[in-house]
Amino acid sequence: MLIENLAWVYYNHIVGILRIKKMKGNNTMAKKRLDQLDGMRFFMNWLIIISHFEFLDNTVFHQYVLNPSIAVNYFFMLSGFGLYYSMYLKNYQKPEGKAEGIKFALGKIKKLYIPYVICLILCAFYRIATRMGEYGLFKAIGITGVGVVIDLTMLQSLIPNKTIAHGVNAVCWFLSDLFICYIFCPMLYRLIRKIKEKRSAALISIIINTAVIVLVTFAAFTVQDIVTAKTGKELLDALDYSTPYTRIFYVTAGMLIAKLYLLCEDKIEKIPVWAARIYGIILLIVAVIYLWQYPVIWIMIPHTVSRTIDIFLCFAVMAGMLINKGLISTLCRLPAVADMGKDAMYLYFIQFPCIWLSIFIFNFIPLEIPIIQAIVCIIMVFFAGLLLKKISEPLNKAIFKKGKQIE
Repeated sequence: MLIENLAWVYYNHIVGILRIKKMKGNNTMAKKRLDQLDGMRFFMNWLIIISHFEFLDNTVFHQYVLNPSIAVNYFFMLSGFGLYYSMYLKNYQKPEGKAEGIKFALGKIKKLYIPYVICLILCAFYRIATRMGEYGLFKAIGITGVGVVIDLTMLQSLIPNKTIAHGVNAVCWFLSDLFICYIFCPMLYRLIRKIKEKRSAALISIIINTAVIVLVTFAAFTVQDIVTAKTGKELLDALDYSTPYTRIFYVTAGMLIAKLYLLCEDKIEKIPVWAARIYGIILLIVAVIYLWQYPVIWIMIPHTVSRTIDIFLCFAVMAGMLINKGLISTLCRLPAVADMGKDAMYLYFIQFPCIWLSIFIFNFIPLEIPIIQAIVCIIMVFFAGLLLKKISEPLNKAIFKKGKQIE
């Protein structure tokens, strides 16, 4: 009996090795999940949310927390990184076709569509209530209803005007941008796969893509300024920031970073812990100084240069997370932090209803200390996000049996 058991164990061991080799050959080897990237998403998400606490009308808020650009860039780059990384490991080879991109995009976002719609409805009630005084009830319902219909298509960000692109729930342009970018991701994946499997080729591609981002951003600012000067109205005020015309290149940047990472994994593993920690400390100091001086930088230097600095700072953060040996990346890969990062979009969608409710509460309860107001709103967003997740998950299971969340 003992010999038979040992033989069985040995057989399973050999079969397991053969299966692993086969998986490696098909690029479907189960890689360790990069939890530190999800953990950093948790912190970046809060940077975005707190940057919308404009009820904190004080110097400290406007000086230190009004710049979410690096966090927004991180979200788009992380989406591109996750797409390429998972598509590569799964050996993505679905046949090309006219509907491939749309099916792919729908598959990636459909699990988030339910919370997106719930928060859209909540925001619609608020919009109607605030518009009634100016337009009357029926006109307010009509204007808001048109906005809701446009937002339900998730195509609102194609129109580079904040009133339309930001829609009824002002933060939902992000999902609209992602949905549109995802349509092109299968094509982008194939193009990037054709780049030589060399580190130098991937790095050069990242540099070229970054140059394109800078040129497109400069062009967007230029067009906005020309249109504003000629019309006297900011008709294209979302072109530089909230539309897929610029954001598609941030997603592409993330995909290229994933390609470079897959080519450099062996080199990254050899980086000493002490070097990674020094890098993390320097990066943290630079980021704090930059965010501290951002209002001055935004005024003193051209906006395109400021956005370029944001991009390189985001690259530096991504590099630190992928090296994964520093103190911050260690914090980010803690299970609790990583899990909260995976649920970040629930908090992201619900933030404005909570902010509006906080403002309503502050009108009746005198909480004049800004830090207390911020803490109250943070707690509301956190628990409202958890509640939104609890409501959305059973609905997702009932409607979308095979839905996948954005990676």
